[in-house]
Amino acid sequence: MPRAAYKSKPSLAIKLEGNRLAYYPGDVIIGCVYRTSSLPCADPYVYVSLQGRTKVKHWIDCGGDGSVPLRSSLILLDSQRHRQKLFHVTQSTKDGSPLYEWNFALTIPTTVDEEAQGRKTSFIPFTQDVADGNILPASFTGVTETGGHEAYVEYFLQADLPVQGKAFAAHEAILPLKILPSLEQPMLIDHLLQEQHRQLQVNSERLIPGMENHRPSFSERLKKTFAPKIDSRLSFQLDIQVPSVIQLQSEVPIPLLVLAAPLWDKTDDIIRNVSQKILIVGLNVILHSTTQVKCERDQLGEWVNSIPLAHRLPLNPPLEIQCSGERKQPVDVGTDANLRIPKKKPYEVARFEIEPDYLAWNFRHSHRVEYELRCMVGGKAVTATGEQTLRILPPSNMERL
Repeated sequence: MPRAAYKSKPSLAIKLEGNRLAYYPGDVIIGCVYRTSSLPCADPYVYVSLQGRTKVKHWIDCGGDGSVPLRSSLILLDSQRHRQKLFHVTQSTKDGSPLYEWNFALTIPTTVDEEAQGRKTSFIPFTQDVADGNILPASFTGVTETGGHEAYVEYFLQADLPVQGKAFAAHEAILPLKILPSLEQPMLIDHLLQEQHRQLQVNSERLIPGMENHRPSFSERLKKTFAPKIDSRLSFQLDIQVPSVIQLQSEVPIPLLVLAAPLWDKTDDIIRNVSQKILIVGLNVILHSTTQVKCERDQLGEWVNSIPLAHRLPLNPPLEIQCSGERKQPVDVGTDANLRIPKKKPYEVARFEIEPDYLAWNFRHSHRVEYELRCMVGGKAVTATGEQTLRILPPSNMERL
């Protein structure tokens, strides 16, 4: 059961009112089926149906025998139940050629068809109360970069034009649709920041008062090779606040707050209680999207897609943090770097799209974010790294209310 692809020919095509392709459960789809070519043997009516399904495909390695695909699929909307028989209206195009048009109005249900669930194939649920019971799930697209694995929920309109004397529909048109989340999704105002602590240390003579800008000459560096080392070790802690929730298409940058606190008991005497300056000079943030699936024969699988949100981004000018022991306001590195989930351009062909967190009957989609902060302290480079489980919400749909 391959994914439904757009299909339109002069013999049969579908167009919707306002060229709209995204709907909410409960909305009415208004449009028409039409053709511009003449088919003398065609019946004077067409069928149009709304269909929905979920599918998982995962490849497993069989060693020397190569790999085999495992699948799990489920019909969400029964095409026979959401089907209309339409009679045509004949009009004329600008050049006078015949145009045959069949108008329709289909209501999108708010729940999954119970009778459709009974015709499931290789269906193994994660849990009995998954996906808010029988609420019609939103569309979901999740594939690997190579296209070998699949996990998706799709909806589409299909029109069939019977041909006289034939037992099958000789002409077919398909128009994919996007079903948006049915629940009200307000604009996110709280990123539920989670604080992480990273202890670092630097040993540099430039931390000593009066030597902040000292550049030793060649002879001085040579003398240091044989002279006793000056103990000038600074130990400090970076308190990093990482969001645990973000929202797609948000106008607000993703926050990443950083605060420095000295660890005087682990700092050498010569610079103890001396305020130091920490410069954040670079940021690297990677978003990992994990798709876990359950297939036939109770096989489990998962794959990860990664996308950089800030790939080795130099901060110019660097962000300065005072490490003095006094409690100060944290620096928002994320806002300064304009950290966001990239939006797909209309002409861009992406290998995969960032989808919100998703839980279906046979797969789950989740995220985590990995970060790296590059700092300069006393002319020496140090790096703080970490990761955080991240929940991604769908875009806000409050504007439609």
